[in-house]
Amino acid sequence: MASGPRSSLFALGWLAVSGLAALQLVRVSRAEPPRLFAAADLGLRPCVAAIVDGRPAPLPCRGFLIAPLTAARETCRSAGGRLVAAETPSVWAVDVNGDGHDEYAFDYEGIAVCTGAASALSCGSLGCPKELYQERGGEWIQLGEIYADSPEALEVLVDARDGYHDLRVGCGAVEPCHERWHYGWRADHYERIDLEARGYRVAFAGSEHGLRAADGDLGVLAAPKRDAAVLGVYPARTELAIVGTAVGADYYYVSPCNACESGFVPKSALPGR
Repeated sequence: MASGPRSSLFALGWLAVSGLAALQLVRVSRAEPPRLFAAADLGLRPCVAAIVDGRPAPLPCRGFLIAPLTAARETCRSAGGRLVAAETPSVWAVDVNGDGHDEYAFDYEGIAVCTGAASALSCGSLGCPKELYQERGGEWIQLGEIYADSPEALEVLVDARDGYHDLRVGCGAVEPCHERWHYGWRADHYERIDLEARGYRVAFAGSEHGLRAADGDLGVLAAPKRDAAVLGVYPARTELAIVGTAVGADYYYVSPCNACESGFVPKSALPGR
Protein backbone atom coordinates (compact mmCIF):
# COMPACT_ATOMS: atom_id res chain seq x y z
CA MET A 1 0.00 0.00 0.00
CA ALA A 2 1.04 3.60 -0.44
CA SER A 3 2.82 5.42 2.33
CA GLY A 4 4.25 8.86 3.04
CA PRO A 5 2.98 12.41 2.52
CA ARG A 6 1.46 11.84 -0.95
CA SER A 7 -0.56 8.86 0.25
CA SER A 8 -1.81 10.74 3.28
CA LEU A 9 -3.03 13.46 0.94
CA PHE A 10 -4.93 10.92 -1.16
CA ALA A 11 -6.43 9.34 1.93
CA LEU A 12 -8.09 12.57 3.04
CA GLY A 13 -11.17 12.26 0.88
CA TRP A 14 -12.87 11.17 -2.32
CA LEU A 15 -16.01 11.32 -4.40
CA ALA A 16 -19.71 11.26 -3.69
CA VAL A 17 -20.84 9.77 -7.02
CA SER A 18 -24.57 10.47 -7.11
CA GLY A 19 -24.15 12.34 -10.39
CA LEU A 20 -22.48 9.42 -12.16
CA ALA A 21 -25.30 6.89 -12.20
CA ALA A 22 -26.24 7.53 -15.82
CA LEU A 23 -22.78 6.69 -17.13
CA GLN A 24 -22.26 3.28 -18.72
CA LEU A 25 -20.57 0.75 -16.44
CA VAL A 26 -17.44 -1.18 -17.36
CA ARG A 27 -18.02 -4.90 -17.73
CA VAL A 28 -15.48 -7.33 -16.30
CA SER A 29 -13.56 -8.72 -19.23
CA ARG A 30 -10.11 -9.54 -20.51
CA ALA A 31 -9.82 -6.56 -22.80
CA GLU A 32 -12.04 -3.62 -21.93
CA PRO A 33 -10.16 -0.72 -20.30
CA PRO A 34 -11.53 1.69 -17.71
CA ARG A 35 -13.21 4.81 -18.98
CA LEU A 36 -11.41 8.10 -18.81
CA PHE A 37 -13.71 10.73 -17.34
CA ALA A 38 -12.88 13.95 -19.14
CA ALA A 39 -13.45 17.35 -17.57
CA ALA A 40 -16.88 17.70 -19.18
CA ASP A 41 -18.11 14.40 -17.75
CA LEU A 42 -17.80 15.42 -14.10
CA GLY A 43 -17.38 19.16 -14.36
CA LEU A 44 -13.90 18.49 -13.05
CA ARG A 45 -12.16 21.68 -14.08
CA PRO A 46 -14.58 24.09 -12.33
CA CYS A 47 -14.44 21.79 -9.31
CA VAL A 48 -10.65 21.67 -9.18
CA ALA A 49 -10.28 25.37 -9.98
CA ALA A 50 -12.56 26.33 -7.10
CA ILE A 51 -10.75 24.12 -4.61
CA VAL A 52 -7.23 25.20 -5.56
CA ASP A 53 -8.33 28.86 -5.37
CA GLY A 54 -9.82 28.32 -1.92
CA ARG A 55 -13.36 29.10 -3.08
CA PRO A 56 -16.46 27.06 -2.13
CA ALA A 57 -16.58 24.00 -4.35
CA PRO A 58 -19.57 23.35 -6.63
CA LEU A 59 -22.00 20.84 -5.13
CA PRO A 60 -20.94 17.84 -7.31
CA CYS A 61 -17.42 18.18 -5.89
CA ARG A 62 -18.37 17.59 -2.28
CA GLY A 63 -16.59 14.53 -0.95
CA PHE A 64 -14.63 14.17 -4.17
CA LEU A 65 -11.47 16.25 -4.24
CA ILE A 66 -12.02 18.91 -1.60
CA ALA A 67 -9.88 17.48 1.21
CA PRO A 68 -6.99 16.05 -0.86
CA LEU A 69 -6.69 19.11 -3.08
CA THR A 70 -6.88 21.44 -0.10
CA ALA A 71 -3.96 19.55 1.43
CA ALA A 72 -2.13 19.57 -1.92
CA ARG A 73 -2.65 23.32 -2.16
CA GLU A 74 -0.95 23.80 1.21
CA THR A 75 1.89 21.44 0.24
CA CYS A 76 2.41 23.39 -2.97
CA ARG A 77 2.25 26.73 -1.17
CA SER A 78 4.78 25.64 1.46
CA ALA A 79 7.16 24.73 -1.38
CA GLY A 80 6.82 28.23 -2.81
CA GLY A 81 4.38 27.39 -5.59
CA ARG A 82 0.74 27.89 -6.47
CA LEU A 83 -1.65 25.05 -7.24
CA VAL A 84 -3.72 25.41 -10.40
CA ALA A 85 -6.18 23.09 -12.10
CA ALA A 86 -4.82 20.94 -14.93
CA GLU A 87 -6.04 21.98 -18.35
CA THR A 88 -8.06 18.77 -18.69
CA PRO A 89 -8.38 17.09 -15.26
CA SER A 90 -9.18 13.39 -15.50
CA VAL A 91 -10.39 10.48 -13.38
CA TRP A 92 -10.49 6.80 -14.32
CA ALA A 93 -13.48 4.59 -13.55
CA VAL A 94 -13.45 0.79 -13.52
CA ASP A 95 -15.43 -1.95 -11.78
CA VAL A 96 -12.80 -4.23 -10.22
CA ASN A 97 -15.15 -6.50 -8.27
CA GLY A 98 -18.02 -6.92 -10.72
CA ASP A 99 -20.68 -5.48 -8.42
CA GLY A 100 -21.94 -2.95 -10.97
CA HIS A 101 -20.46 0.01 -9.06
CA ASP A 102 -17.36 1.74 -10.33
CA GLU A 103 -14.14 2.23 -8.44
CA TYR A 104 -12.18 5.40 -9.20
CA ALA A 105 -8.55 6.32 -9.68
CA PHE A 106 -6.61 9.53 -10.12
CA ASP A 107 -3.23 11.06 -9.48
CA TYR A 108 -2.32 14.65 -8.69
CA GLU A 109 -0.41 15.11 -11.95
CA GLY A 110 -3.65 14.42 -13.81
CA ILE A 111 -5.69 16.83 -11.68
CA ALA A 112 -3.60 19.85 -10.74
CA VAL A 113 -0.19 21.43 -11.25
CA CYS A 114 2.00 23.14 -8.68
CA THR A 115 3.31 26.10 -10.68
CA GLY A 116 6.59 27.50 -9.42
CA ALA A 117 7.40 24.28 -7.53
CA ALA A 118 6.49 21.42 -9.85
CA SER A 119 8.45 18.84 -7.87
CA ALA A 120 6.23 19.32 -4.80
CA LEU A 121 3.63 16.91 -6.22
CA SER A 122 5.79 15.15 -8.80
CA CYS A 123 6.81 11.49 -8.77
CA GLY A 124 9.78 11.93 -11.09
CA SER A 125 10.34 10.81 -14.68
CA LEU A 126 8.37 7.58 -14.24
CA GLY A 127 5.22 9.45 -13.28
CA CYS A 128 2.81 8.88 -10.42
CA PRO A 129 0.75 5.75 -9.85
CA LYS A 130 -3.01 5.93 -9.95
CA GLU A 131 -4.52 5.59 -6.48
CA LEU A 132 -7.52 3.27 -6.69
CA TYR A 133 -10.50 3.88 -4.39
CA GLN A 134 -13.76 2.12 -3.58
CA GLU A 135 -16.81 3.40 -1.72
CA ARG A 136 -17.80 1.27 1.27
CA GLY A 137 -20.61 2.34 3.55
CA GLY A 138 -20.29 5.96 2.54
CA GLU A 139 -16.52 6.06 3.02
CA TRP A 140 -13.79 5.89 0.39
CA ILE A 141 -11.18 3.16 0.93
CA GLN A 142 -7.86 3.04 -0.89
CA LEU A 143 -7.41 -0.30 -2.68
CA GLY A 144 -3.86 0.20 -3.87
CA GLU A 145 -1.61 1.83 -6.43
CA ILE A 146 -1.80 1.03 -10.15
CA TYR A 147 1.11 2.01 -12.39
CA ALA A 148 -0.57 2.60 -15.75
CA ASP A 149 0.09 5.31 -18.31
CA SER A 150 -3.33 5.21 -19.95
CA PRO A 151 -6.76 3.67 -19.35
CA GLU A 152 -6.25 1.55 -22.48
CA ALA A 153 -3.30 -0.13 -20.77
CA LEU A 154 -5.40 -1.44 -17.85
CA GLU A 155 -7.45 -4.64 -18.08
CA VAL A 156 -9.77 -6.32 -15.58
CA LEU A 157 -9.23 -10.08 -15.81
CA VAL A 158 -11.57 -12.98 -15.13
CA ASP A 159 -9.52 -14.48 -12.27
CA ALA A 160 -10.56 -13.17 -8.85
CA ARG A 161 -9.80 -13.55 -5.15
CA ASP A 162 -12.40 -12.64 -2.52
CA GLY A 163 -14.45 -11.14 -5.33
CA TYR A 164 -11.76 -8.75 -6.55
CA HIS A 165 -10.58 -9.44 -10.08
CA ASP A 166 -6.94 -9.59 -11.08
CA LEU A 167 -5.68 -6.63 -13.06
CA ARG A 168 -3.16 -6.49 -15.87
CA VAL A 169 -1.27 -3.41 -17.01
CA GLY A 170 0.29 -3.41 -20.44
CA CYS A 171 1.22 -0.71 -22.91
CA GLY A 172 -2.14 0.23 -24.40
CA ALA A 173 -1.86 0.68 -28.13
CA VAL A 174 1.95 0.71 -28.06
CA GLU A 175 3.55 -2.33 -29.68
CA PRO A 176 5.67 -4.24 -29.14
CA CYS A 177 4.79 -4.30 -25.46
CA HIS A 178 7.72 -5.76 -23.52
CA GLU A 179 6.14 -5.69 -20.05
CA ARG A 180 2.71 -6.71 -18.79
CA TRP A 181 2.24 -6.42 -15.04
CA HIS A 182 -0.09 -8.64 -13.01
CA TYR A 183 -1.86 -7.25 -9.93
CA GLY A 184 -3.64 -9.55 -7.49
CA TRP A 185 -5.90 -8.97 -4.51
CA ARG A 186 -4.21 -9.65 -1.17
CA ALA A 187 -6.50 -9.52 1.90
CA ASP A 188 -7.48 -5.85 1.62
CA HIS A 189 -5.52 -4.31 -1.25
CA TYR A 190 -3.98 -4.88 -4.67
CA GLU A 191 -0.31 -5.83 -5.02
CA ARG A 192 1.98 -6.24 -7.99
CA ILE A 193 2.54 -9.99 -8.08
CA ASP A 194 4.58 -10.64 -11.18
CA LEU A 195 5.04 -9.57 -14.77
CA GLU A 196 5.54 -10.97 -18.22
CA ALA A 197 8.78 -9.50 -19.53
CA ARG A 198 9.61 -10.19 -23.19
CA GLY A 199 7.56 -13.38 -22.97
CA TYR A 200 9.12 -14.66 -19.71
CA ARG A 201 7.52 -14.70 -16.29
CA VAL A 202 9.26 -12.59 -13.65
CA ALA A 203 8.39 -12.75 -9.95
CA PHE A 204 8.01 -9.34 -8.34
CA ALA A 205 6.40 -10.02 -4.95
CA GLY A 206 8.93 -11.85 -2.80
CA SER A 207 11.83 -11.11 -5.16
CA GLU A 208 14.99 -9.29 -4.27
CA HIS A 209 14.99 -5.61 -5.20
CA GLY A 210 17.34 -2.69 -4.95
CA LEU A 211 20.43 -1.41 -6.76
CA ARG A 212 23.37 -3.68 -7.61
CA ALA A 213 26.55 -3.13 -9.63
CA ALA A 214 28.70 -5.61 -11.52
CA ASP A 215 32.49 -5.75 -11.12
CA GLY A 216 33.00 -5.80 -14.88
CA ASP A 217 31.22 -4.65 -18.02
CA LEU A 218 27.80 -6.27 -18.17
CA GLY A 219 25.44 -7.04 -21.03
CA VAL A 220 21.69 -6.91 -20.42
CA LEU A 221 19.92 -9.71 -22.29
CA ALA A 222 16.57 -10.02 -24.05
CA ALA A 223 15.89 -13.40 -22.39
CA PRO A 224 17.07 -15.30 -19.30
CA LYS A 225 19.48 -17.38 -21.42
CA ARG A 226 23.20 -17.29 -22.11
CA ASP A 227 22.81 -17.01 -25.87
CA ALA A 228 20.09 -14.32 -25.80
CA ALA A 229 20.42 -11.09 -27.75
CA VAL A 230 22.27 -8.31 -25.94
CA LEU A 231 20.16 -5.19 -25.46
CA GLY A 232 22.96 -3.04 -24.09
CA VAL A 233 26.36 -3.25 -22.43
CA TYR A 234 27.03 -1.21 -19.30
CA PRO A 235 30.45 -0.36 -17.81
CA ALA A 236 31.68 -1.86 -14.57
CA ARG A 237 30.07 -0.42 -11.44
CA THR A 238 26.98 0.76 -13.30
CA GLU A 239 24.14 0.37 -10.81
CA LEU A 240 21.20 -1.66 -12.13
CA ALA A 241 17.81 -1.73 -10.42
CA ILE A 242 16.59 -5.26 -9.78
CA VAL A 243 12.94 -5.35 -10.85
CA GLY A 244 12.34 -9.03 -10.18
CA THR A 245 13.58 -12.59 -10.58
CA ALA A 246 13.05 -14.77 -13.65
CA VAL A 247 10.87 -17.75 -12.76
CA GLY A 248 12.74 -21.02 -13.35
CA ALA A 249 16.06 -19.39 -14.20
CA ASP A 250 19.01 -17.93 -12.27
CA TYR A 251 18.51 -14.47 -13.70
CA TYR A 252 17.38 -11.09 -12.47
CA TYR A 253 15.23 -8.81 -14.56
CA VAL A 254 16.85 -5.39 -14.29
CA SER A 255 16.39 -1.79 -15.36
CA PRO A 256 19.66 0.04 -16.08
CA CYS A 257 18.03 3.50 -16.27
CA ASN A 258 14.71 5.16 -17.06
CA ALA A 259 15.53 5.52 -20.75
CA CYS A 260 17.25 2.12 -21.13
CA GLU A 261 15.91 -1.22 -22.26
CA SER A 262 15.12 -3.47 -19.30
CA GLY A 263 16.40 -7.05 -19.58
CA PHE A 264 17.97 -10.04 -17.90
CA VAL A 265 21.36 -10.60 -16.26
CA PRO A 266 22.71 -13.68 -14.45
CA LYS A 267 22.30 -13.48 -10.70
CA SER A 268 25.98 -14.27 -10.32
CA ALA A 269 26.83 -11.04 -12.19
CA LEU A 270 25.25 -8.92 -9.44
CA PRO A 271 26.69 -10.18 -6.16
CA GLY A 272 24.95 -9.21 -2.95
CA ARG A 273 26.38 -6.47 -0.80
